[in-house]
Amino acid sequence: MEKYLDKTLTPKERAEDLLSRMTLQEKVKQISCAMVPMPVDHIEDAVSFENGIGQVAVMGGKDTPKAHAESIRKIQDKVMDSSRFRIPAVMHCEALSGPTFPNALTFPTSISLGATFEPELVKEMGTRIRRQMRAVGVRQALSPVFDVTRDHRWGRINETYGNDPTLAAEMGCAF
Repeated sequence: MEKYLDKTLTPKERAEDLLSRMTLQEKVKQISCAMVPMPVDHIEDAVSFENGIGQVAVMGGKDTPKAHAESIRKIQDKVMDSSRFRIPAVMHCEALSGPTFPNALTFPTSISLGATFEPELVKEMGTRIRRQMRAVGVRQALSPVFDVTRDHRWGRINETYGNDPTLAAEMGCAF
């Protein structure tokens, strides 16, 4: 058995062994991301996963959570089948106001949440978002945004909790 598969070894030992076996191209692919428009029936037509991929950005989705989860599983199987070492990808999606897939809950934007001064509400929202994402196989949220609004002409202030660093930190940590 290869050392990187031996669960009795430390994570560092396993990683060192795996990295020593990977080509430069395979390592580069592990720091790459593929954006997959959903729904997708033939993943091969949308994205090449040759030599694997590190992350997959899931955008859109199937009509029901179950169908969405099945699509993500299909993508993950394709990723693992395309890697000599069967390395799974990290699945991620935007989640500022809820997961970006059909039938997920939608919450107020961050700037609105900042106006509540209620970190507990944001914490509860984050818990609900996490549960929905995990239920379909997404393990990373591209949220929260810790930027502090300094120039109101910036077109993405709705993604921030406002212009107070302490409030942004409180709300972001609560998320």
